[in-house]
Order: sequence, then C-alpha cells, then structure tokens
Amino acid sequence: MPYVQGFTNDIFISFAHIDNSEGWVETFHTRLRDRLAQIGVRVGIWRDSKLRGTDLFSDEIFKQLRDSALLISIVSPTAVSSNWCQDERQKFEQVAALNGGLRVENTLRAIKVVKTPLNHDEHRALFNTLGFEFYARNEQTQHFREFDPASLEFRAQLDALAQDIVHSLNVLRDHRASRSTQLAVYVAATSSDLDHERQELVKQIADWGYSVLPTSPSALLECSDCRSEIDSTLANSILTVHLVSDKRGVIPESENKSIVALQYEVAQSRLMDRVLWIRPGTQPDESVLSLIHNTQRGAEVLEDHTIENLKEVVELKLKSLRDEACVTKEKNRFNIYLVCDRNDHPYLTDAQGRERALQLKAYLDSKDCVVWLPPVSQMEETRRRRDHRETLKLSDAVLLYWGNADEDWFRENLRDLIKARTRRSGNRHLAAAIYLGGPPRSEKTGYRNQVELCFEQFETFQPDGLKPLFQELGRK
Repeated sequence: MPYVQGFTNDIFISFAHIDNSEGWVETFHTRLRDRLAQIGVRVGIWRDSKLRGTDLFSDEIFKQLRDSALLISIVSPTAVSSNWCQDERQKFEQVAALNGGLRVENTLRAIKVVKTPLNHDEHRALFNTLGFEFYARNEQTQHFREFDPASLEFRAQLDALAQDIVHSLNVLRDHRASRSTQLAVYVAATSSDLDHERQELVKQIADWGYSVLPTSPSALLECSDCRSEIDSTLANSILTVHLVSDKRGVIPESENKSIVALQYEVAQSRLMDRVLWIRPGTQPDESVLSLIHNTQRGAEVLEDHTIENLKEVVELKLKSLRDEACVTKEKNRFNIYLVCDRNDHPYLTDAQGRERALQLKAYLDSKDCVVWLPPVSQMEETRRRRDHRETLKLSDAVLLYWGNADEDWFRENLRDLIKARTRRSGNRHLAAAIYLGGPPRSEKTGYRNQVELCFEQFETFQPDGLKPLFQELGRK
C-alpha cells in the first residue's frame, strides 16, 4: 500500500537507461527505498526496468506517472538531451496540475538528482530547484568526480534526499487528507445478511479519509419521508455503493419497495456515479434486478467479484472523482492545449519556430494555466491520434499554432478542433483560437474566419493581443 493514499506509487524515477549501465540507478533505487524504510516510511517506487528498443512513450509509462505522488529526475547530459526524459517530466507536470498541483504549499513534487553534471553546472537552472548533487567538483581544475555508491559521500547525500522526500510526502498526504474529508461516499443500507460486508467496506473507505453516509442506515427506515431523506443525503455524496444479494431487504412504512431498491432508484435518478456489487452465487431480488436492466449511465455492476475486488474498484473510482473535484475547485485554472507541429515545438532544440512557441507557453504559464503540448517523442500514428483526442477532451481551450508547418498539417488539426467543439455538450464549452506566426505566407490569412478568434503576429509576439482568449474563457 502506498504511503500517500490515492496514488499507486509514491515515487516515479525518471532516468536515461545509459546511466544505469553499471547499475547506478538500480543501486540508487534500492538504497533509497531501504533508507526510507529505516526512518519509518515504507514507500512504493516505480521505474521502468525494461530496455527500450524504440523511443515510444507507452501507455504504461503514462499510467505510472499519473499515479505517482513524486517524480525524481536523474539528471545527466544524456538524460537532459533525451526526448523520453523530457516527455516524462512534461507529462508529470501536466497530470500533477490535475491531481493536487505540482507545488503543494511550499513543496515541489518534482525532485532533481544530479548523477553527472552538465558543463559549467548548467543543470542547476533546470526545473527551478537546486536538487541533490551526487558529485563533487574541483574548484581549480573544474574536473568532477561522481560519488561511488559505496562511499560515505553517497550515503550522506542519499540520507538528506530521503529526509526531504519524507517531508514532501507528509505535506502531500496531509493536504490530500484534509481535502478528502470534505468528500463523502454513500454506502447504501443493505439487507441484514450483508451487514458484515457493508461494515468492512465502510471501515476501508473511512481509512482512506472519506466521510461515509448515511451515518445511521437503520434511521432511514424511521423517516416519515424516506425517499426525500435519501435524496438529501445523496446530494452531499460523490459516489454511491450498493451491496445486494438475493434478499429483498426491509420495506419502509412510507414506501412500496425495499430500502435496497429505493436507494438505488434515487441514486440512478440523480445520474450519480454508482457501484453495484452482487454477492457471488446469488441472483438479486426482482425489485433491484428491474432497475439494473434500465439505463446504466454512471453505473458499474460487479458480479462474481470478491469484497476485496469491490474495494479496489471503489478506490479507483474515488481517485478519479476526487481529482475531477479538485480540477473543478481550481479557481481560474484552465487547461489550454497549445497544438503545434514538430517544426515549432518549444521543447525541440532544432525546431525552426520554437522561440515563438516558447514565448506563447511562457505567457500562458504566467496566467496560471495548465499548458498541454503534443508529445516530444515520436509515437506510432494510432497512439499519437489517441493522445491528441484525449488531450482535446480535457481542454478548456485550444490554441492552434501555425508557424512553420505545411498547410495539410494545419487543415487536419483545424478539422479536429472543429469536431471537438461540436461534440461538447452542456456547459462544457471549448474555447478555440488560431495563432498565425512564423513565415507570413499568403495561404495563412485565408483561414482567419474559420473560428471566432484568430491572432496574427508574424513579426513579434504581442501578449496583450491574446486577451480575447481569456475573455472567452471567463465566460465559461
């Protein structure tokens, strides 16, 4: 079990595989884990132990990053120039912004561990943090010496790092616990034969730091208006969990159906996220079965699953719902997808138009936006398209930057943007804008009216010109 609830891993180690050619990263990993255990903190640490034959950012890597509390970047000249390591850092920054923030209070969730220094110690400017240096440099000759993992110097630096990690994990855990207690889970009253399973689940959810409703399931049966009481209690909950068997359950005096069926019906009418667990080897009572057969929007039905399986599903649901709640509460913090071609990507040093894209990103960062960019590493086309679609889905705004790309690239991405806007429903408005920069070609201006907002800044970057985009976001 991780030290910080709600994550699968406490620490994700990002590194270039050549830096582990003599087992340095593996030794660092093992000794850090052991040192943390010695000072009383048992953590889950994940690193990719497979040698990569290609430079593709896998779904597994993204999943592990998303589910990690802290990122440790092993810095070396190879790692700094690696598209892969840059992608891991960028992705972690993005997902961290959606699950509590990259900075919690005064603690940064990304830690820099320098194995091999850059020329003139240029690594010290990376990531806006000093980090931990596992080397010493001769001030006269400027030659450096990496710490041997068996040395006292290595041990002393590792100990300092471990203590800093403990502080960071405690800050994050306390922050998430204080936030989680404001969220409640409705664990429905059950038939009497499932009292033990319900109590076991309630205890687990409480241990995760959530409130559990109703506080007295038996009191529901005594209410003069049971349905209204259930409805008002559900209004304070983010998830409902229903445990059923072949027993019908008690029918309240004011109703004509069992408390088991009534709770599920009310939760379903509110379109709440629900988990329905059916005791293995049983067939639900007809009153509940008829509800299950109706539309199941927001429902997950578990048949032939143990109570432990149920706990795992509920934990995953709560993590997802809690993170959504966190994003909703982030005042004026918008997700902006800066779509650009590789010829303009701000993280590719050989990209012709990177300087303007860097200016754009820096400006959006200064507005406290979560800025999403296309991945740095080359992806297989099917996975690249999927990554693009998923990023469009979570974005509040898309800024389509046309600099050095060809017209075919622009038209394809413009069509994607228009489709994404039409697919949005309800209040989930997607702000869309075109940014025309780079070489002032005549075909660019022909697309001025394809979306409401179009910014033409061929010569110089003018941040004030982007104000209409934030006015549009302000109306969301």
